[in-house]
Amino acid sequence: MDHDSQLIKSAALQRLETAKLQFAALSDKAQLLSPRNTLNRGYALVMRGGAFVTESTTLAAGDVMTVHLKHGSVRAEVREVRQPK
Repeated sequence: MDHDSQLIKSAALQRLETAKLQFAALSDKAQLLSPRNTLNRGYALVMRGGAFVTESTTLAAGDVMTVHLKHGSVRAEVREVRQPK
């Protein structure tokens, strides 16, 4: 019985250690993919009407959008939309 208890305890500790490593890996991945990290790398996030703009086809001349940068944001008006070739 004592041997079985030791095996169960050992397996539980090993499972806990594995879970800790998995959590750390997922936490690192979430941080790398965060919008703040994207901005820190020099990219900008563009929003219009509370939604992210991911394609030029969703914009038209005269649309007002917010461009989020590493430090602050700017409101900009679209003058011209160039469609992908």
